[in-house]
Amino acid sequence: MYICLCEPVTDKQLRSAILEGASTIRELRQKLGVVKQCGRCAKATLAILEETLSEGESHCDSCGNAATCGCAPHAATAHSSGNELAVI
Repeated sequence: MYICLCEPVTDKQLRSAILEGASTIRELRQKLGVVKQCGRCAKATLAILEETLSEGESHCDSCGNAATCGCAPHAATAHSSGNELAVI
């Protein structure tokens, strides 16, 4: 399903970018162009981001421990400062 119409981006593309390491709205904006123009996709983008990140929290692919292990990838996702909904 298309999430962003200004930059044709689907939910599958968002999930793929998140699984490849994007962990904030800012990173998704830089990589895919979402939440860059009209901002109508912001809510859905944030929901998919949070859902996808929470699905991966049970196991760390980087170190093999629980997601609260504190390794570099988890330290980056622990901060929500990049998940603002402001359109810049």
